[in-house]
Formats: sequence, C-alpha cells, structure tokens
Amino acid sequence: MTDINTIKNVSSLIHHGKTKIEFEGFNMSMIVHPKKPQQYLASIRQVETFDHQAYPQTYNRNFILELNHLFQVISSKELVEENKRKFNRSFSIGCEDCRLITGSRMTAVTLDTNEEWIPEMSLCDYNYETGEISKIQPLHFGVEQKDEKKAEKNWLVLKNMERNGSIHLLHSYDPLRIVSVDVHSGFSTLISMKRIFHVDGCEIHGGACVFLSRKKQYLVAVRIVQNHVYRFSHFLLLNELYTFLGISDRFCFQSYSEKNYEMCMSMTEDETEKKVFAAVSLNDKDVFVYEYLIDDLLSTIHYDRL
Repeated sequence: MTDINTIKNVSSLIHHGKTKIEFEGFNMSMIVHPKKPQQYLASIRQVETFDHQAYPQTYNRNFILELNHLFQVISSKELVEENKRKFNRSFSIGCEDCRLITGSRMTAVTLDTNEEWIPEMSLCDYNYETGEISKIQPLHFGVEQKDEKKAEKNWLVLKNMERNGSIHLLHSYDPLRIVSVDVHSGFSTLISMKRIFHVDGCEIHGGACVFLSRKKQYLVAVRIVQNHVYRFSHFLLLNELYTFLGISDRFCFQSYSEKNYEMCMSMTEDETEKKVFAAVSLNDKDVFVYEYLIDDLLSTIHYDRL
C-alpha cells in the first residue's frame, strides 16, 4: 500500500449499473432470497435519537426487505426481539449493522449485551416472514470467558457450516485473522493469521465478502480509516483455504470527496451473469446497489508473489 497522504488520487470503480433503494435507512445487507431465487432479501437500519440526557441515547430499528430483481422494494417488515434477554445499559439499544448470512441467521453489532459499554459481535436467529429475532448470541475472540473484552465490529462470514455447528469468519485485518466460531457457545478458535497491510496510523475495517463460485475464491471489501475518517477501500482475494492471494488498487465506490462516507455491507454474486452486486451506504443516508462484472473487479488485483 502506498502513502495515504496521496488519497486525492483514489479512483472510483467503474460500475455497470447503480440503483437507489427507495426505503429510509442505511447499512443494508443483501442475500439471494431463500425461497425466490430471482429476488433478494435485505436488512436495513434506522436510528432514533432520544432527547433525554440519560443512556441509552439511540435506538436501532431494523427492517427486513424483499426486493425484486431490479432491487425495488416489494415488502418490508420490522425486526423485533421476542426473547426475554437482559438489556444492559449502554450508549444504544438494539442491533446495529446486521449482515444476513441465510434466511434465518445474521450477525450484528450489539452494545446492550454486556455490562462494559463495549460493542461486540453477536450471532442472531431471525424469521424474515414474521420479523421475529428469537436469539442473540454474543461472539468472543478467544476460548475463555475471562479473556479481556475488547471492542469488536465488522466480522465477516466466510463459510457457514450449520451441520457441524461452526462458522468461519474474518475477525480482523491488521494482521488478517480468520477464526472458527462455535454457534452454540459463541467462542472462537484461530484458524490463520497473516500480516498484509503496512500503513501506520490507519485502521482496516471489514465491509463485505462474497464467494466467487466459479473462481473458488473469496472477494473481500475492506475500508481504510484514519483518525475515524473513511479514506478509501481495497479488495482482498483469498482462496478456498483462506490463503491470501492479492490486494486491489485503492478505490472508492463513488467519486472521491473528503466529505463522503461510504460503507459496503454486502456483496452478492450473480453466477449466471458473472456479476457482483454491492450494497453501499453513502453518508449514513442513502443506499445504492452497484453492479460490477466479476472480471473487472479481479483485474484490479495485484497478486501476492510470496
């Protein structure tokens, strides 16, 4: 990676379509509909801010959307927790940044699931037909409850293995850590770790991941953040065994501006058309689905020589 101070030279990706989601919210995640393969299932987040000075100060509302093949909203239903879990006092209440895994399971960031006022990743069971969230299981980096709790966000699912009760996730990016999580206990074990970034003074945040079925490779979008300000993105490429293959040139989904903030929460493959659809939020306000040719995205990758 080159000098971050030259960020004005960052180019935008060439897309072949851009569709605005006509529904209030941001940070949308999208998968192919589990029962209607020509449609999509999506989650989208809204935030309500309370006027009082006490905590929590914000309430997260999440909606499940059914989208047609043109990404037009067919139906919407609010996700509501039905389980009688303990809600801890924190900055916000409810699930943040839900990422759909299947039609019945998703990940989310939660602050009210612990007493330390620290964001943590959680695995959630939900029903898209009823809007019910039936279970929220916090995830832990490590195998011991006594391990020190740290802020956790943006774990990305690589492989969902329901039969053996585990999920493989990208945990963090500097170094690149991949973990296996037990879906029942929430505890994880380290699968692999490698240093691939070499930029000081920056953080690498997870965005989205898609498995390219014909290539048998994982394409991962990550964001580079400096002093809490989004700068640009990269694609990472991993093989089926999670070996790092290469990294793209830096890019933005839209034309670069210091005032713009963009968050790609999910990427979905259209294997027949050899396309990827990326759900991107702009400035925590609007959501667009960008259409890309897989070969165009792969052409930006610089392959690792090691």
